[in-house]
Amino acid sequence: MGKTALIVAGGEKPGKPLLYQYRLKADMVIGADKGAECLIGHDMDIFAVVGDFDSIDKDAVKWLKSRSIRLVKVSDKKDETDTMLAIQMAVENGADHIFILGALGKRLDHQFANISLLMFAQKSGAEAVLIDGNNKVMLSKAEQTFDASVGDFFSLFSLTKKTEFLSSSGLKYPLNGLILHRDTPIGVSNQAMAKQVRISVKKGQALIIHSYE
Repeated sequence: MGKTALIVAGGEKPGKPLLYQYRLKADMVIGADKGAECLIGHDMDIFAVVGDFDSIDKDAVKWLKSRSIRLVKVSDKKDETDTMLAIQMAVENGADHIFILGALGKRLDHQFANISLLMFAQKSGAEAVLIDGNNKVMLSKAEQTFDASVGDFFSLFSLTKKTEFLSSSGLKYPLNGLILHRDTPIGVSNQAMAKQVRISVKKGQALIIHSYE
């Protein structure tokens, strides 16, 4: 059985409750450049911090060095994003489940890049989820079940040319036999009608965004 990694990226900083919630689920914590700043001062082991260190605060680097935390600095001429490097590190160290905090925020280009990294993680052999205080963003699987509150939103977008759903339960609008096309986003804002939502995919792959208060 593989390990679970928590990666903190440099987008919108997660609140302390969210950070600790997912720290408890993780075997290793990795900071992606500036994302390591929100790990400072908390009582948690940090496996490593990776990036070109172009955005992390210098005092944060001093604090990390003073605690002998592994710092992996790469060239700023790199092609990979810092979060991509953190995923590579997690997978190389045995992770097959990855929670990513700080991957969403004001920069739309960074958000799009991080959503793309869900596919990069999958190709590398890991299941990744982007998480903030109001959303979980993940790739669909053949069948999966979600814990939810009644009224939560589930939005689905086809990543392949089309995605065909086999069945669903717990949603206001059933997905039974539904075909979503990549260029027709009609899967937005479905709603949970139960405390568990089940989604089964017959063919293709979708992006699932679970939004909540």
